[in-house]
Amino acid sequence: MKKNYFLFAFLLLISAPSFGQIVATDDNLFAVTCGPNVQFFGDLLYSNDTLNGVALTQPPVLTIVPDQGNVSNIYYDTVNNTVSFDDSFGISYTIYMATGQINAVNMNFSSYTSSYFAYQICDPNNTSNCDIGYVYINMQPQEEVPYDDDFTVYPIANDIGGTTPSVLQNDFYGCSGNVYVLGINLPSGITIDTFSGVITVAIGTFPGTYIIQYELNSGYTANAIVVVTGPSTVVANYDNYSPIYAGTTTSSVLNNDLFNGVSIPNGAVSITPLNSISGFTLNADGTISIGALVGEGVYNLPYQICTSTGILSCSVNYAHITVLKNAVVGTVRYDSNANGCDSSDPTLAGIKIVNQNNGTTYTTYSFYDGTYRSIADQGVNTISAVLPSYFTVNPTVLTYNFTAAGITDNGDFCISANSSVDDLEIVAIPLSNVVPGLPISYVLAYKNKGTTLLSGQVSFQYDPSKMSFWTSTPAPDVATATTLTYNFTNLQPFEIRVIRPVKFHVLTPPTVNAGDSVSFASAITPVANDLTPLDNSNSVTQVVVNSLDPNDMLVHEGSTITLSQASNYLHYTIHFQNLGSSEAINIKIDNDVEAKLDWTTFELVSSSHPCIVKNKDNHNEFLFEGIYLPGTNDVDNSTGYVSYKIKPKSNVVVGDVLTNQALIYFDYNAPIATNTTSTAIVGNLNTPSFDSTTTKVYPNPVVDKLHISNDQTITEIEIYSVLGQKMLSKKVDALEVDIDMTNYPEGFYCVSVKGANGVGNYKVLKAN
Repeated sequence: MKKNYFLFAFLLLISAPSFGQIVATDDNLFAVTCGPNVQFFGDLLYSNDTLNGVALTQPPVLTIVPDQGNVSNIYYDTVNNTVSFDDSFGISYTIYMATGQINAVNMNFSSYTSSYFAYQICDPNNTSNCDIGYVYINMQPQEEVPYDDDFTVYPIANDIGGTTPSVLQNDFYGCSGNVYVLGINLPSGITIDTFSGVITVAIGTFPGTYIIQYELNSGYTANAIVVVTGPSTVVANYDNYSPIYAGTTTSSVLNNDLFNGVSIPNGAVSITPLNSISGFTLNADGTISIGALVGEGVYNLPYQICTSTGILSCSVNYAHITVLKNAVVGTVRYDSNANGCDSSDPTLAGIKIVNQNNGTTYTTYSFYDGTYRSIADQGVNTISAVLPSYFTVNPTVLTYNFTAAGITDNGDFCISANSSVDDLEIVAIPLSNVVPGLPISYVLAYKNKGTTLLSGQVSFQYDPSKMSFWTSTPAPDVATATTLTYNFTNLQPFEIRVIRPVKFHVLTPPTVNAGDSVSFASAITPVANDLTPLDNSNSVTQVVVNSLDPNDMLVHEGSTITLSQASNYLHYTIHFQNLGSSEAINIKIDNDVEAKLDWTTFELVSSSHPCIVKNKDNHNEFLFEGIYLPGTNDVDNSTGYVSYKIKPKSNVVVGDVLTNQALIYFDYNAPIATNTTSTAIVGNLNTPSFDSTTTKVYPNPVVDKLHISNDQTITEIEIYSVLGQKMLSKKVDALEVDIDMTNYPEGFYCVSVKGANGVGNYKVLKAN
């Protein structure tokens, strides 16, 4: 039994932890000197030493090894439990053996210095279990010293941005405690705080590994490694090269494109055209070469840019290019004070400018600021401003002989009145189709085409059985159940005013059904001395539909006109609406005029936005450049229109059908084709008509009694409102008759005078 007890005790003793191997791990410390005192940064003497693989739980037996390291004067103080010694630099060290804390005095350096010493630790329970370690000390001078930082373990996503720890966390601050950080040539999107030393990465910063250089106020520099992750963001922005000449090259479309919010660095993106346009070459550097044979016109070249490396990011936009070979530009002014045109005279918008060149006719109109730009081919170009004979145009024509391409010349026109003429015009423009239960809006555009200052009234008649008036801007001065009346004063020559929108609410079925006709009539007074009284009234007939197509074309006069009406203007309005989610920067409308329409009589009436109009023979082009038309995010402002008038040719006959259609381009998208309008020419009612030289209908305007006479017997008189309502049907057997119109509402009326040999139709204005 006794033998077994001693064996158990021996085994327990040799397996006890206190007899495990003790390990002294080397220490790398650095010391900061502030005067004679020293502060150590780093591990303490025992913090990384182990016994049996674990940290020391009680102080070991510590001795300094004198023959390893430049030490002398070793002294063990058993009272204070310390050991002290000197090194060859004259520094005196004191180690507290219970904690391993090191203190030193007599340190005073102006440069980096290093020292070391050796120590031995032994297990206090087994003093033969010992190990030797070394302490390496790096001395720091009394100034701010930066050390490199590696922040790769703190990656920052560029879609949210973020910050790193402070670069000062491992730097020596010196003894003053006042440290300032200055970033050196910091990359775009990266900043460093002067006081905290924190690096901030902005949202959208290009991904990658950045070496950030910074400097402390001591003048010493260091680097910090920052990793930014996430996709790059490229943005292609719209480019406008208008006008530019054939045979030239544009600047790069990349100049205003962005890469993570900044200009695109060289090689950062690749560029690809999205369609091919004959004569245009999109080069690798983003410039566009335009062939010498490219014709005048407007072109849209879409392209895509994508990141060249890293996570793929792409963006699409387009270049809007108006190509000219030559051009004549100028300003049209009105000599309002009869002393010749100068910069103080008003500019004129909407003046027709015609250029005749080798059998080709180019037509444009002066812009809202009075300026114009006319296409001019090589050869002789004869340019004129087209106005009625009661205006004088100076000069009468401008002549240019261009012998090469790429030339722009200047030529202004001065307009003055040579006689006193009253001439008003009004057009009612619908802004959409008529749909049961939905609102419908109209524009009343009226113009002083004469030379005198005029005041008067605008009236707008509607059918209250099919719709109710809602509102208008401005509000009507008088509103009855059927007619809205607006007063105007001092309408200047060439001045155009609009009342918009005039809003109605269409009644629902069964009152208003698809297929019904809805008519409106507008009129402007005075007409007593008006040079062209026919255009003092204008009617619109629309067919009610159940679906609403916002991109359409409408002929105001409806689906039929008589042969006698074919000598008057037809009015066309093209509506467009941006149904996309983003703005439409540019809108172009192409409109080829029907062969039976006389394109030389084309006149622009009105447009919702500033519009450049160009005609070449029978082709119309309407350009809304820089319109930035909102999309579905702003439906109320997403629509627009252009309205014009044109006459049928003089040789049209009964049975001819006049058609019209337009193509609407929203930026670089494929065109949207409108519906095709159709107007059939039908025979005149009850022909032949009275001889206009013997029929008299007066006074016009009429206040009370309308006198009608003819040298043939009058058999019947009918009066219709411009809305088609029959107001009177009277059988007559006389050469003269008076009709009492005292109680008729103000407005225009059609008076039909019938006789044995035909009928005559006359437009009469009822006034108060």
